[in-house]
Amino acid sequence: MHNRDNDLKNQNAEENNKKSFVILVGPRTPPVTGLAMVSEWLIAKINRKNIDVCISDITVKPTKIRILYILKRIYSHLRSAIKLVQNATKPNKNLLIHVNGDFGIIFSAGISLVGRVLSYQLFLYHHSSRYVRGPSFLARMLMAISGKQAWHLLAADSMAQDMARRYENARHFLVIDNSAFVAPTAAQPRMLRQPPTLGFLSNLAVGKGVDTTLDLLRALHRRAPGPWRLVMAGRTLDAQTDALVKAAAVEFGSALDLRGPVWADQKDAFFQDIDILIFPTSYKHETQSLVVPEALSHAIPVLAYDHAYVGTLLASGGGRVFPPGEEFLHGAVEQIIAWSADPDSYGDASSRALAHFLAAHAEGQRQVLALEQRLGETRQAPVPEGENGKRG
Repeated sequence: MHNRDNDLKNQNAEENNKKSFVILVGPRTPPVTGLAMVSEWLIAKINRKNIDVCISDITVKPTKIRILYILKRIYSHLRSAIKLVQNATKPNKNLLIHVNGDFGIIFSAGISLVGRVLSYQLFLYHHSSRYVRGPSFLARMLMAISGKQAWHLLAADSMAQDMARRYENARHFLVIDNSAFVAPTAAQPRMLRQPPTLGFLSNLAVGKGVDTTLDLLRALHRRAPGPWRLVMAGRTLDAQTDALVKAAAVEFGSALDLRGPVWADQKDAFFQDIDILIFPTSYKHETQSLVVPEALSHAIPVLAYDHAYVGTLLASGGGRVFPPGEEFLHGAVEQIIAWSADPDSYGDASSRALAHFLAAHAEGQRQVLALEQRLGETRQAPVPEGENGKRG
């Protein structure tokens, strides 16, 4: 009996040594944000039989007292550091960090430092293009602290290439297209309603293109007077945008349908009610966005500004991308009127939108599987320092 108990203990210990352990540092819902949705999706995906996942929630509710907000963020990251210490003796341990933007990079760098000292394999998920497209002292500090053995998760191949050129310590990359986090919805292309209904879905802020989208509605009414409609959904982020939207509601009346934040069934209804998504973002942290692949999954063509890496989602068609410097309003108006005059061309764009999404989603699933395999493998010998630009 004693020998049998010892055998069971040895067997359990052997099985535990074969399992991988992951601490995921990132936001959770609520509140519902794009980053939190990606975090929740990853938690569900990688929490498998051979991988134990420990969640360290760093969600902090905004407060008007800035110093209090900063102290809360420090506390949330200190809790994460404590979890790293508590689990430091586990075999095959990994640390996956959703990297903060702006000055929040300092917190991510602190967690990376603790993880590296405790011999965790680091995975850094980058959700901001700002320090990828331009130089950043804080990002360079993060790369140096994380070391050359860290894996960097990004939304597009071009984003990984830009990071590799800018930061010499970034050597190993896993690309996960944002289409991976969006479920397929449409079974077939859409037919255009007359006149087409435009849609805008995002946090309502000037940087996200609210002002440009409202200007587009004005330009349409001037160019071809008619019952053009815009459905606008999202949470207003600041007083300036709130005043802008309220003034537009008075100006346009029933032509502007304001829905506020939408999730689940309300979001599905939003996509059912529109024909074209407008996405002229210049947001400094934008990578690919989630709303563009969501629109494509509904076979809805997108008119977007080619900002950051949004254009990679429309590389095979499914709308039109306006490169930097091109007048968005003129091009978008002409495209909308062209589709309205030729519904078959709209149907072709809808078909391309759906086909591109399905291909990108399938590739995204393969990319997530590559991440699972990396997280689930038993620890191997370190990759030589000289191996550059490796992708999983």
